[in-house]
Amino acid sequence: MHWAVAGSGRWPELRMSVRRRCRWASTSAWITTARAADLPHLHAFTRALDQDRDAVQAAVTLPFHNGGAEGVNTKTKRIMRQMHGRSGFALLRHRILLA
Repeated sequence: MHWAVAGSGRWPELRMSVRRRCRWASTSAWITTARAADLPHLHAFTRALDQDRDAVQAAVTLPFHNGGAEGVNTKTKRIMRQMHGRSGFALLRHRILLA
């Protein structure tokens, strides 16, 4: 049996793992390049990235994200803008729960 067929169940997972590692490698390379440039604002940005290097690496390499929560926040803000000055908290709460 061909190796690609035998391991096809893990192929997407393996491919994503390689992509995540490449993203981190390219991010580290970008940080090094930005430090070599004569741009002070980039130097400040790279210093901030270095202070929280573990969090930056996790954000770039891990498959987790907060997209669902951000979507709910956006929807809630949109409803609040639509209802600005129209009614009280009870109606706003009702519309958010129904949305």
